[in-house]
Amino acid sequence: METYKSVEFSAYEISNLGNVKKKGKPYTPKLTKTGTHFINLNTKPHYISRLVYELFVGKLSPSDYVIHLDGDTTNNRADNLYKSETRRAYPVRSLFTCIEYPDLKTACEAERFPYSTELYRMRNCPHRSMFERV
Repeated sequence: METYKSVEFSAYEISNLGNVKKKGKPYTPKLTKTGTHFINLNTKPHYISRLVYELFVGKLSPSDYVIHLDGDTTNNRADNLYKSETRRAYPVRSLFTCIEYPDLKTACEAERFPYSTELYRMRNCPHRSMFERV
């Protein structure tokens, strides 16, 4: 079921399915060159995916990224979004339990492997071979 919540200090409302209304009427958000939807709030662009995440899922810090699980940046459904500390996070599947995770860090934590951001950035995470990209 589609539910709308209003964005603070603006005339916009955003639904959990990623749809936008302005003053109660359907509104088509603008697209960036990379294909991401955004709206201008007080002359500053705001991504729809970040707004949907903050309104329906949870808080975001300025350093957090919102990743689309299916890779489609126009699909801004709340159940398709998750928070990541890295921009290039990708879903992985455990080769042992066959469970899918949104990124390698989450997978390592769930499977109870130690995870190091420094090793991950250098592509030397010792547990990479235990997961495959989805």
